[in-house]
Amino acid sequence: MLVHFSVADLARLRLCVAPAPLMESALAFAALRVPQRSPALGSWRQHAQRCFPAAARPLVDVIPAHGPAPEFLDQTAGDLDEAVDLVLSVPPRLVRSDLARCWAGRARQDRRPPAWLRLLGDGDRATLATVTNALRAFHIACVEPFWPEVRARFEHDRDVRVPVLVTGGPAALFESVGLRWRDDAACGSGSGPGERWLDGTGLQVTSSAFYTGPPMFVVRPASIGGNALIYPALPVPDATERAGLAAALGHTRAALLAALDEPCGTTRLAARLGISAASASVHAKALREAGLIRTTRAGCAVRHALTPLGRALLAARPPAAG
Repeated sequence: MLVHFSVADLARLRLCVAPAPLMESALAFAALRVPQRSPALGSWRQHAQRCFPAAARPLVDVIPAHGPAPEFLDQTAGDLDEAVDLVLSVPPRLVRSDLARCWAGRARQDRRPPAWLRLLGDGDRATLATVTNALRAFHIACVEPFWPEVRARFEHDRDVRVPVLVTGGPAALFESVGLRWRDDAACGSGSGPGERWLDGTGLQVTSSAFYTGPPMFVVRPASIGGNALIYPALPVPDATERAGLAAALGHTRAALLAALDEPCGTTRLAARLGISAASASVHAKALREAGLIRTTRAGCAVRHALTPLGRALLAARPPAAG
């Protein structure tokens, strides 16, 4: 999908401030159905299989094991009740088209949607409530116990993306999550025709601890959740990963990279590391030549900052291919 941005859309681009419980639950359910989609959340899969609630079984018909999942469930609201209300307000025609898209692959395998899903597509409120209640039950039993880890990944990823957006603008942000940006348009996955326009309503950008696919656009009216870009959250680096970074770069350069989580000049950088300014300059040059930091000059002053590649390496994850 090629998504076009107007000046108004870019002006209304914003990063979500909290993880989205309903969206994460829908994506977690999809991940649970496909063994190779294993989010890095420790023992989450074993817990979910052990504690799977009977009330969540209707989701088997709604969220497929393979192929696209229904986008009307991908609500980025940070409050579960607010997200449920948005799902309940989705017009039947959009629910019907979303379900048809999701069931297209199954139809080729001589499978037809069950009768209750046809009621869902016809706008039956009780049937839609069955779906949201199933997601709520799945969230409480299988996702909520891991919410501190979900939040930690979300906050870590946000801390990485904010400086990219501040220093490089939306294009750098899109490229850092694996999108191709050209001629005021971004290319990613999603439903619908090959090209979409956001119509000046902007874009909410959020990461997911459970989603493992390519960056995904959801294009819809603001009244039912608004446009969204969803991409996999960076994992929180542990002590072992940081030790690996130090082994690859050397302890001083690894420490310098970490010290530039907040951009600064050479003198302040040297003070943070406890080394001379001359030594800091030499190490900064090596990292700059490797494409991990950038240095800007204003008169006699210089300012060092991480590049998207440097931030991705610091997060112990290679950047997505653009």
